[in-house]
Amino acid sequence: MEALFEKVCSLPTLMDAWKRIRAKGARGGLDRMTVKDFEADIAGNIRKLLDDLTSGRYMPEPLERINAPKMNGSRETRPLSLPSIRDKIAQQAVRTVIEPLFESVFLDCSYAYRAGKGPRKVFKRVNYYLTTEKRRFVALADFDRFFDSLNQDILLGEVGKLVTDPGIIRLIRMWCRIGFVDTKARYFDMDTGIGQGSVISPLLSNIYAHRLDEYMVQNDYAYVRYSDNIIVLSSSSKEAEDAFNNLTVFARKALKLSLNKNPSPMRSLEHGFVFLGIYYQGATREISRGKMVKIMRKLGAVIRAGKNQAGLLMDRLNRSLEGVRRYYSVVDPEHQMIEIDAFVVQNITPVIAGYIKQDRYRNIKELLAFLHSLGFVSKTYETRKESVLRELAGEAFKKASLKGEEKKPAAPSKKPFKREVASADRAVSRRKWKYLKTEGLSSELVVSTHGAFLGKRGNRVVISSRGKTLLSNRLDRTRTILVASKGVTLSSDLVHECSDNKIPIFFADAHGPPYAMVHLPSFFHARIGIAQLEARQNGQGTGIAKSIVIGKIRNQLNLMKFYGRSRKDDEQFQKKLKAMETEIEELIVMTKEMSGKGKRRKTRDRLFSIEGRAASTYWELVKLLIADGVSFPGRVRKGAGDLANSVLNYGYGILYARVWRAVTLAGLNPYLSFLHEPQQNRPALIFDMIEEFRSQAVDRAVFTMITRGEELGLDTKTGLLTEKTRKKVIQNVLERLASIVPYRGKRIGLGEVIRFQPGHLADCLENKKKYRPFVGRY
Repeated sequence: MEALFEKVCSLPTLMDAWKRIRAKGARGGLDRMTVKDFEADIAGNIRKLLDDLTSGRYMPEPLERINAPKMNGSRETRPLSLPSIRDKIAQQAVRTVIEPLFESVFLDCSYAYRAGKGPRKVFKRVNYYLTTEKRRFVALADFDRFFDSLNQDILLGEVGKLVTDPGIIRLIRMWCRIGFVDTKARYFDMDTGIGQGSVISPLLSNIYAHRLDEYMVQNDYAYVRYSDNIIVLSSSSKEAEDAFNNLTVFARKALKLSLNKNPSPMRSLEHGFVFLGIYYQGATREISRGKMVKIMRKLGAVIRAGKNQAGLLMDRLNRSLEGVRRYYSVVDPEHQMIEIDAFVVQNITPVIAGYIKQDRYRNIKELLAFLHSLGFVSKTYETRKESVLRELAGEAFKKASLKGEEKKPAAPSKKPFKREVASADRAVSRRKWKYLKTEGLSSELVVSTHGAFLGKRGNRVVISSRGKTLLSNRLDRTRTILVASKGVTLSSDLVHECSDNKIPIFFADAHGPPYAMVHLPSFFHARIGIAQLEARQNGQGTGIAKSIVIGKIRNQLNLMKFYGRSRKDDEQFQKKLKAMETEIEELIVMTKEMSGKGKRRKTRDRLFSIEGRAASTYWELVKLLIADGVSFPGRVRKGAGDLANSVLNYGYGILYARVWRAVTLAGLNPYLSFLHEPQQNRPALIFDMIEEFRSQAVDRAVFTMITRGEELGLDTKTGLLTEKTRKKVIQNVLERLASIVPYRGKRIGLGEVIRFQPGHLADCLENKKKYRPFVGRY
């Protein structure tokens, strides 16, 4: 027979293990490598793992210890020790090879972590003992810190009864002994126990407890074990007590395990008992009250988490409800299922009302289409589903202070001249946008003509070339000057005037950020600068960094949703957009749940990892979006040679200037940042603040130009954008900055939002408030 270790160290076994890990969507460990990262070079990574295993060089990474929420609505957590993706693949390969050997000897009384077993089978087995064999007395037990208490030497001894291959024994030993690193980057040895969270841990726990299973069955006990939960059913109270005592002694002596303290481990069917969340009393079989509370808490937590995640709410809620239905339908407690459905309807209604206020659903028909996927757990609610959903939708519109099926103004519906008032409001809005567009185009001067001269004539700034005036603009209406071409000269009079009027002059090339600027010698307030320093030390800075990342990736998603509205028939785009929405929502949850404690560098690295995952999905969808217009090799920041990236980088240069001016006017120190690491001569706070505006200000302008088929090009000699293209980019980006967007309950120009956000940040720093990023609508 082929050696077991050779089976593990085979390409088919490792590839099968990889596919299983990928299918689970497993997160990585301490090395921060994700499934997606590993897949980027799957052939090379699997080959390296195979070589390391066969050569004996393989060594697992320390486990990452996290405290995962128990998802029961409480603040309880359970420690999980997470291996790296590479280690998970190796563990899965070993599990695949050795599990069939142990399954052949495992006893029927063991129900956890085994194919074809599970909680439903436990209920049927227990119910059989109670009703058919009339065993009306039970002993209940569960192990204290089961996974953390397993004796590693005993475990290897049990494994060695069926697996004698030294290569596999060595691997299992390493996985048991490798320590874990906690959230404070402290390393802890693992002298006892196995990491709960490892792929192979469930199998090892069953191997360890198999001796207890054998002992109880050999002594003719009606014994059932589900992981560390045990029930022994007996015909008399004396027999149940003896079984409990014998179990306790054997577990302590043979396995070095102790039971959790239980003041009354012996129970009877007459007085009732609970096992695995099921309450048994007489002929009654139903969900225990304690489990009902946990189910409600979990469902409530899922619903609350969906307040701003409509795309994920139904999927997560239905998965939770399906788990309840699958687990407890064997008991068929219809009255409790009705209670659960009623709880869901009651608690989801205000969330749906919030969606209506956000303009996600404007009428009953749209809302019912969204709600139709909601799956109820009771037969009663499922039978009345259409009427229940219609009542829910009506109540949601009522809570949102809406009348009828269409969204109405807050004023009384019978207000006279309603149509005329609405028409006038639209006209005013159009005029406002036209003004902001004109004002925006004139307030930001961008010089893109090679060899141009900038000077001052009276109270105006003048741009001329070869004796011809190209543009003349009033100084008091000029906010920023961006020199985005070579060979441009400036008069000292203009520089002096700009300094007096706090008009910064930026110098940028075709690659993005300004490389120089002219501004007042003093530009930030000491008080705010001190607050910036304090925020970097007291944890507030981490919260700001998290908000910036959330704002950035939310805006990327919303921009793709904006384009998705006109591509409803594009199945490939819609499929990828849906996948992007799912991933972004999960990344946002991950960011929000990230602890602000610990080393700042480690937190920043995790945030950049999240940002990178979102960016990868975003730019893949961008490639699909603009495929008919230009070729897009992926995002290239420096030295871009393709048209799309060159246009983006040029547009970002305009945005950098706008953000830099806003930051300095707010009195912030541009060199003290929260997401990007401060570096000498690098205005890292500008890089922070620009993140939430890139997609909404520049990407949208650029992608719209490309998808409209505008004529854009690169100079064949220099490889840079042609002057005609540069002027188009300037025009479109400035028009986008002048466009009206919702902001803090108002509708203002996007350029004004950029001006207000640094001021909002400064206020948050001084008054220790939470920073809210700008999120554009779609």
